[in-house]
Amino acid sequence: MTYDAFTLNQNLNPQKSLLICDVDEVVLHFVAPFEDFLTSKKAQLKKQSFKLSGNIIDLPSGKPYSMEESGELIQEFHDISVDQQDVVEGAVQGLKQLSAAYEIVFLTNVAATLTDRRRTHLASIGAPYPVLQNEGSKAQMVHELSKDLTAPIVFIDDLPPHHHAVKAREPRVNCIHFMADATFRSIVSFDGEIAKKAESWSEIVDHCEAIAAFKPT
Repeated sequence: MTYDAFTLNQNLNPQKSLLICDVDEVVLHFVAPFEDFLTSKKAQLKKQSFKLSGNIIDLPSGKPYSMEESGELIQEFHDISVDQQDVVEGAVQGLKQLSAAYEIVFLTNVAATLTDRRRTHLASIGAPYPVLQNEGSKAQMVHELSKDLTAPIVFIDDLPPHHHAVKAREPRVNCIHFMADATFRSIVSFDGEIAKKAESWSEIVDHCEAIAAFKPT
């Protein structure tokens, strides 16, 4: 089934909080299988800074891939692996636990042509929640999903730019940063006032349950 933000917003249970959740590196592993894919291309991901562009190295020449070339590699990886990526530890159980208090929506920047495969894969691992495809910044989609909601809203993503954009567009949204890859997670830095940083899905669940239970006076 194809979803759009307006339709999803209209069908949300207003009595529940809303959890808008990224997929790659939050629910499904991306970095580890992408590294395996790069090996098959005689390339390597150098974890020197929190980015892919400039850190993907062609091993025979020693030269970094350009931003455009890096994007093409990511697209090729997803074409092959979008319905094969392993689940992040604790993600499915955590989402199931949170579904008692939250409406859950996946917001993913995978190509539109791959959305159905991603949705089917997520359902097959026990995460049958709506999948909303996006391109670029996620701020507008979060704004549309949040419209007219008074219950708490949580946004989980692995990329700081998305948190900054969402917080600028919808200051009331509670942002949680999480990235399954421990090395990249350790080197990412951003304003802690923008997003809480989680080290595991257990911490994500604790944060979300505290947010849903909070009643402003």
